[in-house]
Amino acid sequence: MLIALSLLVAQLEINGIVGNEIDSLEAQKYHLFTDIPGFVSARFHEAGDSVAVALTFLQDGTAYDSVVTIDLDLFAALRSYIHNFRTIIEDREFRESFVQTFKIGWPVVSQRDIELVARASKRKRLHTTACCMSGGCGLGAYTSALLTRNITTDTVSMPVPCFVGGEPGCIFVPVEIRRYSFSELSYLAGAGVGTGLGYAWGRTQHRLRTTDLLCRAIGHDIVAFDNADFPITEVQVAAAHRSTNELLLGTLGIGAGLLAAGVTAYVLHVPWADMYAKEAWQADAIGGAVILVSLTELAIIANYFIRKGRQLDRQAAIEWLKDRQND
Repeated sequence: MLIALSLLVAQLEINGIVGNEIDSLEAQKYHLFTDIPGFVSARFHEAGDSVAVALTFLQDGTAYDSVVTIDLDLFAALRSYIHNFRTIIEDREFRESFVQTFKIGWPVVSQRDIELVARASKRKRLHTTACCMSGGCGLGAYTSALLTRNITTDTVSMPVPCFVGGEPGCIFVPVEIRRYSFSELSYLAGAGVGTGLGYAWGRTQHRLRTTDLLCRAIGHDIVAFDNADFPITEVQVAAAHRSTNELLLGTLGIGAGLLAAGVTAYVLHVPWADMYAKEAWQADAIGGAVILVSLTELAIIANYFIRKGRQLDRQAAIEWLKDRQND
């Protein structure tokens, strides 16, 4: 380490406030070096066409030194990042411009942060895709059956109890019965097309390009700032553990979802209400498609209310953390 440090020509200054060294408090303030446990300090030195970063960190109570080399472009990005830190975090358009202008990488954003954001986006996309596929499957099967159904009318004699000459008996009254039928192939084809469209739509949601991924990764777990311009992170908000609004709105969302799902199921059942299926599986198929569409609607509405409740709880936790830190 001493040999490596002796080769370093001169220290580089980041700006007039930070100077030429980032300590642990400044790293916490600017959300830097989060991937280095026990981070103590970082100093920047000229190293030809690159910049050498001399790191000091603690491990099991012992201080260690290490040197990492980064490009000059990354050091320029770090300077701009620290100078415009709060604007970059709070203004998405400015952050997008920052990502497009500079070469973004460590230490502005670590590979771990990028992977965390990518995994979170993937989970959201999977959930959305599964919901779209289930709803699309049910709606596609139902629509196909509705459009291709064949309706026939049969006349049957229905016995009606009566008294004839004072004796109990019955007469037969002709009654028209409507029956529907549709082919299994058309039903399955509709279900397949609906599932495919749902999959395609779900995959377009939460998909991140490289620039979008970097935009979200920069300060991805910073939710607000206190009066000292220190970031309030997701970890702190989670530790505050507020879930009152989530429970209330979640309960309301389930109720609203059940009501909407019931109305949807009734509306979808109306075109079939005055008819009988020629085969038992056809009635079950229609019922299954209606249930699938209704359950998807229930899930969407309930999830919407739950997310709104979480947002309110997050905001309440943030305000509480600000007040606590001000005290």
